[in-house]
Parts: sequence; structure tokens; C-alpha cells
Amino acid sequence: MSKGLAQLTEMLPEPGLVDALAAQTGPAERLLFVERLRRHAEASRAALSRQSGEFDKMYEEAKGRFSEPLAFQKLAEAVLKEEQGISERLYPWIEALEQALAQAPQSATREELGYIKECLDVARGWRALYHDLRFRLLDLAEPERDRTNQILRAKPVKGEVDHGALTDEIIGRFPNILKALAE
Repeated sequence: MSKGLAQLTEMLPEPGLVDALAAQTGPAERLLFVERLRRHAEASRAALSRQSGEFDKMYEEAKGRFSEPLAFQKLAEAVLKEEQGISERLYPWIEALEQALAQAPQSATREELGYIKECLDVARGWRALYHDLRFRLLDLAEPERDRTNQILRAKPVKGEVDHGALTDEIIGRFPNILKALAE
């Protein structure tokens, strides 16, 4: 999973990329900014795609290698630690992108805003990858959950049922209910 951190470093922006949006610059500088933003958005999307493929492979390998719920639980805990680390690194970037969108100058083009939104979507998607993998592993850790969807059928009782004795036994187990019913 440490590959994810390497790819995340690739995805994090160049210093000042978002600040350049707010700067009052000429048309030539603006075109350079848009090109830098486009390249960054494409690189970020590619890194996210690679990480998604890695996580899919890792999940399939874990399903094939482990059968104990505890092993899946430990893997999910490791993913949670990575998720927390990734979130700490991404949070300032996500905040900066959200602020850039909220405070975008009137001169910002649709293209610029589109690339900023794409970078924001990728950053959020990066966190979602870890979150989804963790919950997929936790699902494997709880095989009992699948059985709860089964329809259970009662077997018919053979012979006579002493309803009085059955009622006395149930009431004996729950004396507080009897008191409440008497009131």
C-alpha cells in the first residue's frame, strides 16, 4: 500500500498551482496556468486509476490467500491507517481546491474551473478508494452477515403441546412483563 503514498505524491500539486488562479495575470500566463492545471488533472486521474487497479488486485489476492475473518480484519485495519495518512495529506489540498472554486475570479474560464473540479474529484476519489477497500475487506471478515439473509423455517411440533405449562415457563422467565401486564 505504500505505493499509494508514492502515487499520491505524484498527484499532489505543484506549489502555487491553485494560487495562480486568483492571481491577476495576462493572457499568456493564463494559458500556461491552464496547461499546468490540465497536465496535473490528467496525471492525477491516471494515478488514481493505477491505484484503483492495484487495490482490485490486492483485494482478489486477499480473497484467494486468506480464509480467516481475523486476517481480513487486520488487512482492513492496515488500510484504515493508510487511509488516515492519505486523508491528512489530502485535506489541505481539498480545502485549497474548494476555496479556489468558491473564490474563483470572474475572469476564470470554464476550462480552468473544470480542471479544478476534476482535481477535486480525483482527490476525493483517492480517499474513497481506501474507504471502499477497507469496507470490502470488512465484508469478507464477517461471513456471518451473509447468513442473516437466509429464510429460516420452523419445524412442526409433533405430539401434544401443553399450552398452560409453556405459558407458565415463559412468564417465569420474564416476571417484569407479568407485573407490567397486571397493572
